[in-house]
Amino acid sequence: MGISFSEISSRSKAKISLVVKILFSALVIGFIIARVDFSRVWESLLSANTEFIAFAVVLMLASLVIQFVKWKVIARKIIGETNNKTLLKSLLLGISSAMITPLQTGVYVGRAAAFEKEKIPRVIFATIFDKITMLFITAFLGSLVSLLFLKEKYDVASFVTVPLFFLIVILTAIILVIFSSDKFDKAELIRVLSPKKFRKKFSAKIEFVNALDAKLFFSTLPLFILQEALLLLQFAVLIYAFGGSAQFWDLVLAALLVFFSKSFFPPVTVGDLGVREAMAIFFFGLVGVPEQTAFNAAMFLFVINLLLPSLISLYYLKRD
Repeated sequence: MGISFSEISSRSKAKISLVVKILFSALVIGFIIARVDFSRVWESLLSANTEFIAFAVVLMLASLVIQFVKWKVIARKIIGETNNKTLLKSLLLGISSAMITPLQTGVYVGRAAAFEKEKIPRVIFATIFDKITMLFITAFLGSLVSLLFLKEKYDVASFVTVPLFFLIVILTAIILVIFSSDKFDKAELIRVLSPKKFRKKFSAKIEFVNALDAKLFFSTLPLFILQEALLLLQFAVLIYAFGGSAQFWDLVLAALLVFFSKSFFPPVTVGDLGVREAMAIFFFGLVGVPEQTAFNAAMFLFVINLLLPSLISLYYLKRD
């Protein structure tokens, strides 16, 4: 007689999950080791263009400003918070927490930690809106570039790519209408889509989600697009910093494919270990970027966008 997965204890499930993650992490690291000559990685680091790296840091600071302005607009509408100090602390704690969790899920706990207990549900929802909208933009652009990639690199026929293109556009339009329209009762939509236990416990407490209206969506949309553009530009700049010589737009499209693939890569490795680097090696390799260049660019993207802001947050919290 077989044993169902539901009959396995929580402790055993955790052990199985850890073993699976270790195995997948080993596969990802093995791919990187097989593709990258680490002596060249070191040479690439030593010969890096410091001006390009400094520019990438400036882009990170610009991105932080955009994220703060965006978070302030969202927080004012959904959370009812306008204190700049609290909002900055929340943003920085979110970045620090995201750095050490798969798929950056720690951002929810980090951002909520700066607020009073009664505001936590609103903070979590505001963060979900922030992250889902950014994911939506990455998914839309990444899907279109993926179709171009399939057609150009693998010569997939138009009768496959064209219907997929229209499907992507139609689904995007539907999601845009739901996000931006004031005619939808979003709280009721969440109730309908949520599990029964959630409805019983939180049904009366989620009316605040209707604060997500057309005005909020369209006032933040340009900020989301600008943040995405800065990330893509930053990745391309880092490729140039470590010796890459491909066309700028090819690098931007490859960077978008890296973000798109990583966003939907299942959390089957320990702390997303090596996933960004493996994706970078593969996609940038398609446009002629050497493995060591892609590896270093991906590593420095992590250092600049997550590690440096986390260090800033430690200094900020020490003064608080």
